[in-house]
Amino acid sequence: MVGACLKAAVPAAAQETERSEERATKQREPFHASAYLPLGHWSYPVIEYWIASGRIDSLSPFTQPYRRIEVARALGKLEEASLGRGERGWLTRLRSEFGPELRLLDGSLDRPARLNLELAGGAEYVTQTHRDVLRPELEGEFSKDRLLEDFRLGLDGEAGPVVGAFRIGRHGIYRHDAQFPGGRVVPKIENAVLGELGSRVEDAYLELQSRYARISFGRMYRNWGAPKLDGFLRSAYAYSEEEIGYRVGTDRVFLIGMFASYGDYRSDTTHYVAIHRLEVRPVDELLIAVSEATVQGGPGQGVDFRLINPVSIWQFARRDDDPPHNKLGQVDLWWRTPLAFNVYGTLLADATNREGTCCQMGASLGVELPRIAPGFLLRGNFTFIQSLSYRARREPPLPWEEYSVERIGIGWDKTDL
Repeated sequence: MVGACLKAAVPAAAQETERSEERATKQREPFHASAYLPLGHWSYPVIEYWIASGRIDSLSPFTQPYRRIEVARALGKLEEASLGRGERGWLTRLRSEFGPELRLLDGSLDRPARLNLELAGGAEYVTQTHRDVLRPELEGEFSKDRLLEDFRLGLDGEAGPVVGAFRIGRHGIYRHDAQFPGGRVVPKIENAVLGELGSRVEDAYLELQSRYARISFGRMYRNWGAPKLDGFLRSAYAYSEEEIGYRVGTDRVFLIGMFASYGDYRSDTTHYVAIHRLEVRPVDELLIAVSEATVQGGPGQGVDFRLINPVSIWQFARRDDDPPHNKLGQVDLWWRTPLAFNVYGTLLADATNREGTCCQMGASLGVELPRIAPGFLLRGNFTFIQSLSYRARREPPLPWEEYSVERIGIGWDKTDL
């Protein structure tokens, strides 16, 4: 019995020693500020596959986008001998894409500043322009076949502790999105040379970065959701808007959040949105996150800083006094099991009911099978969502206190704020 106990304890002790050495090595590494890898980049499916299969354990499966330097560091630690033939081809392409970051990490490149320019163009043919495939437009203006152009210009770079990006795109969906009044995401502008403009600034941010803290200003596409799912509280399905964002902590324990002010399309009001998310990864195989959010506002309503304080929000959100506000809470879990599959789940509660019951709910449960064959990942998930909208507890309800959140620019359709 004693021998068995000692035998089991040795690997655990060795594993803990290895982790301690890894943390010490990481603390000795110089910190490099880095721009973010924009969501929709071709490399994300490959990175996500390696996260699911356990080859990358330094990147969160829930919180995107990743910084370019973080991806490069994860690529540098991959054991090429363990990769399949097709995966080695992916790694070659990724090493070329992240070449400057990899050279910076191995000390062969001294980069006080970097500026990257990217141009892209293309088109897509669609049979309808409602972006949610589960809620198609079967008749009417948005159900027509269309060829949607897609042109993009992007700049990103770093200089010391400051990083930034500016990306502008012209896409046909900006004039034909069924979820916006008249289908228009951008205002109508007539130009004698270019005709009707359909361009939009998608990313435009500046961020100050240090090893354990970041603060950003501007707009950036983000997704805080389960693998290959749009986040309930924050997703890339919504169009990016101006905000103040922050992140404090390490790779394993961090608090991330944002605050924004949005105009309501239906009336001349302003609504203030705050989201905070605490993510903890006690071991490589397990990730737990707790999130909360509030929406508040109305005619002449200013911001209430108690509602954007990540420390006091849990106590204050239990009260229904002024200012009128809506509160949401969420729990996420991701677990890489010892049986060659991963499970993940999300549960959202939104206190929108006026009938005295608890909440509107959203939930998702999924399974990943990353080891069926080299380079092949199979996912299955079930998602249940009640139609969520912002409502303050007022009797009778005021017109400006209830609206469809797909019009203010955060989250996935009606699944969150």
